[in-house]
Amino acid sequence: MVALLEAWRNDVYRMAHRILEDPDDAQDVSQNALLELSIRLGEVRDIDALPSFIRQVVLHQSFDFRRRRATRSVPSMSAEEIGSESEETEIADRLAVWAGLEVLSPAERETIVLDFVAGYKHEDIAQTLNVAVATVRSRLQSAKRHLRRELRSLQEDPYMQLDPIVKQLIDNAFPGSTVESATTDPEMWLPYSQRIIVNLNGEQITVDVRKDVDHRLSAMLPHLKAAGIATPTLVGGPTTAVGANWSLWKTPDGQNLTQWTMDGTYHRFRTATDITLDILDRFEAFTEKARELGVATETLEDRFGRLISYTGPWAEQSLFKDAMEQLAPHVRSADKRLSYTSYLHFFPNWYRVKEGSLSEVVYPFGQIEDPLLGLSMVWIYDCYPFVHTGFVEQYMVRHGISREEFAVRLGVQALTIVVREAEVTSIREDSNYPKGSYHELLQRALSWLPAS
Repeated sequence: MVALLEAWRNDVYRMAHRILEDPDDAQDVSQNALLELSIRLGEVRDIDALPSFIRQVVLHQSFDFRRRRATRSVPSMSAEEIGSESEETEIADRLAVWAGLEVLSPAERETIVLDFVAGYKHEDIAQTLNVAVATVRSRLQSAKRHLRRELRSLQEDPYMQLDPIVKQLIDNAFPGSTVESATTDPEMWLPYSQRIIVNLNGEQITVDVRKDVDHRLSAMLPHLKAAGIATPTLVGGPTTAVGANWSLWKTPDGQNLTQWTMDGTYHRFRTATDITLDILDRFEAFTEKARELGVATETLEDRFGRLISYTGPWAEQSLFKDAMEQLAPHVRSADKRLSYTSYLHFFPNWYRVKEGSLSEVVYPFGQIEDPLLGLSMVWIYDCYPFVHTGFVEQYMVRHGISREEFAVRLGVQALTIVVREAEVTSIREDSNYPKGSYHELLQRALSWLPAS
């Protein structure tokens, strides 16, 4: 919660300053507003409603301050009472975009805020500002004209569309920059929620927003880089807020390895395989350092243990029971093959290639586990192009792995995916295991197991 309020601190101050036009007054009000927010933040049930809630608190604190200064009470006014014309109601609602007030002259700004936001009658505004009622009406018409034009512009301003946490990261990483564009979900498969182009002193800089890297993982980056693993470049963060770990990263060079492979000749398939096998070896060589860093460990038996404790809808199905019975002795007798890895390390989607060479591993983080579980995922998810070009077989040959050894891991992983992703009703009456299904793949793995 503290991090969330800190992310809004600058915006809260700017809102108060736009209303009060005095930095000291705005500082007092923003402190009061942040205190009230820290007490009332639990009232917000929908994160999308948070910006509106914060603006209302700042508005209330600002006008409380002004009323105390003016020693007068201001009657409250509902949205329906603002005006009978839908245009005026729309303008009142859109005043929540406080940046629009900056285009108004001081006289227009104070008049429209007193009228639409504070609820003063035109006669009260005229008396407060010591002007004629006709002047108040003229200022309101002029202010609305300017606001309509400015609010249209604000709707197209990419900076205004950013989450406040991202604004803070951008402002901290590139002070004085302007945001030129912000694209949502810029690349298929990858963990970027936004791609932002900023202009800093005439130079365009592109960064990506991620929510999947916490402080523990980011602290591993220099160690991974020292081990010869091409890590992403962290630009800002991570900042933990709203249930996620927000961070800015330099947009990687080159192409997604899958796309690069599919756009070329057969030679690229071989090159992509060699690139991936090489980086997998680098990850394996990082295992001892990962142990020193306290990276979590999960064995094949640990993974199988989760299946033993499973109580979901598949638990009473013969497919599940038979598979567990066949796998159990082989899991117990399997060698303890462990290395630093992740199933994502086996997928070409998570690598970038430039001029035929690896330029970045998008997700270099993992745990110490059985690498054949990750290799199994290539088959289970039919990872194109690797599952069709002998990648699994090449890995097994390089590491001296028999089909029987692989079958144990493939069976455990396939059963894990069945209970997680397949409906019990997906087994048809006319065929126990639909062709190409997880069930069929599980049965194939079980058929490869050595005789007990």
